[in-house]
Amino acid sequence: MGLNFKSYRTLYRVFVILFVVITLSVSNILWKVFSNYQNNIKPDMELEGVLLSLAILMLLFAIFLYQFTKTVIIPSYQLKKSVKNKQFIPYIQPIICSQNNTIIGCEILVRWQHPKQGLLAPKDFITQIEKSDLIVPLTRNLITQVRNFFAPLTHQLPKNFHFSFNISAKHYKETSLLDDCRDFLRAFPEDSVRLVLEITERELLEPDEYSIKLFNKLDELGVLIALDDFGTGYSNHTYLQKFNVNMVKIGHNFISKMNTDMISKHIVENIIDLALRMNLEIVAEGIENQKQVNQLRNYSVNYLQGYYFDCPVSLEEFVHKWLK
Repeated sequence: MGLNFKSYRTLYRVFVILFVVITLSVSNILWKVFSNYQNNIKPDMELEGVLLSLAILMLLFAIFLYQFTKTVIIPSYQLKKSVKNKQFIPYIQPIICSQNNTIIGCEILVRWQHPKQGLLAPKDFITQIEKSDLIVPLTRNLITQVRNFFAPLTHQLPKNFHFSFNISAKHYKETSLLDDCRDFLRAFPEDSVRLVLEITERELLEPDEYSIKLFNKLDELGVLIALDDFGTGYSNHTYLQKFNVNMVKIGHNFISKMNTDMISKHIVENIIDLALRMNLEIVAEGIENQKQVNQLRNYSVNYLQGYYFDCPVSLEEFVHKWLK
């Protein structure tokens, strides 16, 4: 059983007050001890004992507070209510064509528009969501929101515009995934957009008879499959062998270090070489500067994504900034 946000805030305030009191007390004692030494007065051993005890108490308090903030759990009923009320909203980060620096698509990310806490980032909730069955209806809501928003704006989209959604292993146990993809594509003129499903490795997807059959149907529908953070997990190569993969995404961890760490550079080069040999499209994530852009363009990477181009933004802001 976890604490809700209100309980967390209350307890956190208590901890902060205690921290201030302890810090002031220790500071006062330190000042007295320092003054005694300055005046050649022998320090009080009892005072030093109190100082040591308070220092240990502060250390234990800091450790406890750190552990507590790591394990705060959002009540399941609150998550379920938030999904039902569509408080989870899509945020978009553009994907850029490396050859001409034009926008070619976007990745759909998620934010929680909490009624009291404001806009929350995925780090505050995504792990708990992914471990529950709520990830399926949440993603379905995101797909629906994006479809309803952009379908009337098809004329503003570049041809073959990519819409990329992150999918967990739980989705592949749901027959509704195929229907969701079909409904999304039908909302747009034929061949005007490309729907991409990104497989993440946070939860292992077993390549059994059912999942292989599902992937074949998705392929027939024209849905593209991308392997997210390729190279970080052992199952990526199994996915390449078993599923109809169209694209690989090289994660920020490798891209950010490829010019400072030789191993990361070799990994990036090997991933690109493998993808080119298999005729797969390549997306490099986490682009932060022009040097990386030039280097990846020379490596024949197709698409680029990262804060160098733009951070994730709301649907309305995305249209204003990128689809004028």
